[in-house]
Amino acid sequence: MTPAPIDDPRPFDQVLRDWIARHGGSAYAAAPILGSTQQTIGRWLKGAPCGHERAYRALMTLIDEGRG
Repeated sequence: MTPAPIDDPRPFDQVLRDWIARHGGSAYAAAPILGSTQQTIGRWLKGAPCGHERAYRALMTLIDEGRG
C-alpha cells in the first residue's frame, strides 16, 4: 500500500507522478485540480524544487481522502 502523499518519503516528483496517474493521468488534467499550471507541474515532474511541497502534499492527501 502506498503511503498518503503527506507521509510518503519519496521525492516529490515521484509522489506527484504516482498521484497524477491516479487522478487524471496528465499534468494538463492535474493543473486545475492542484491550482497550478501545466508548465509548473511539468517542471516538478522533472525534479525541479517545489517551494510549497508540504502544502501540495497535504492537498493531494486531502483529495485522496475525498476532502479536497
